Amino acid sequence: MLTFEQKQALMELLPDFHLMADPQNAIALKGVGVVNAANAIDVLAVHALGLNRREIFYAAPEKERMGEILDKCRIVANSMEELIAINEAAAPFAQGGHLIMVGLRLAAEDFPGKPALGMTTDELRQIVYDIKQLKNISVCGCIVEADLTGLHGKALGKFVRATYRTAKSMTYILPCSMPYICISGLLEAMAKNQTEHPETFEDFLQEASVVGMQNTTAFYADYYVM
Repeated sequence: MLTFEQKQALMELLPDFHLMADPQNAIALKGVGVVNAANAIDVLAVHALGLNRREIFYAAPEKERMGEILDKCRIVANSMEELIAINEAAAPFAQGGHLIMVGLRLAAEDFPGKPALGMTTDELRQIVYDIKQLKNISVCGCIVEADLTGLHGKALGKFVRATYRTAKSMTYILPCSMPYICISGLLEAMAKNQTEHPETFEDFLQEASVVGMQNTTAFYADYYVM
């Protein structure tokens, strides 16, 4: 597992992206990155340290105490069932005229296998009507992941491209805006590329740079890596 310092060093090579890290690094991340909260206690603790809603992500399954945390973080759903539960918890906020923004965890398009959590864009297409019935939330933003085992160089860069393409598909399917995209698992794969396949590392960085430029000319999304 990478240390926070190692993650920071890798991020210096990805100037178009921002770091998503653990709650214990909350103070260091304020204003420059975001926190990946593991539970509601993390959300409340980090919020108490002064981080705002846009700087705290809560994507873990089996979410708790949603009535307390929905206005303190960017919450991410892993399934239609979670979307329904979040919509129910968001009712008091909607009555006050405030829709809760909810992101989705998605499997990267054109990559084999499906992660244990989240949905494919094909599955998303099948539940568009159901999502539109949820009146207390606004679905936008995503975390994208895939099995990155053994990927390096252009192949790992292809995954970064796929995250952008997957997010773009989401905007067409729902449709919706795309305030943020988060790439799950990239830093560990990037570190392995750098140490085990240094000859292909520059190829990866070039691919990531292209995606960064695409984002600045289209989505203008906050692009995070973890």
